[in-house]
Amino acid sequence: MKKVLPAGIYLIIPFINSESSIKKAPSEEDQIVDIFRKLDLLMRRELKFAELVPFFKICNQVFDEEIFNDLLKNYARGKKGIGLHAFRDMWAKNRIYWKDSLSYYEKERLFTLSIHSNIEINILIKSNIGTEYNNRAHCELINALGK
Repeated sequence: MKKVLPAGIYLIIPFINSESSIKKAPSEEDQIVDIFRKLDLLMRRELKFAELVPFFKICNQVFDEEIFNDLLKNYARGKKGIGLHAFRDMWAKNRIYWKDSLSYYEKERLFTLSIHSNIEINILIKSNIGTEYNNRAHCELINALGK
């Protein structure tokens, strides 16, 4: 979707209603891929030290540069980050410690928003969980579409 917007402040709400949401619970494999993508904020297809810090914090595990370097030796085979395949291998070996972190990552959904501009713009990204924005957006859609 390509849209040229006039200058202003915009609130973008990713919206999924119950009819379009996935009915089947995702498999653990799907959840692992989703967690990897959520951690891979720069979309480089590999996780650097700083991107793994929040994951280990959620898992209540100590994580430092030394542990990261050990992970690189054991899983990344000379690369400078952990790829999806290596992340799956790490998960398989540490599942008993990490499986509870799945519930944390189920709270939010991943989406990608691409913004292109010829001038510098400011973007603020925040979670809308626990806010009134979803309900307001739903009401606005009902008012606009009459459904």
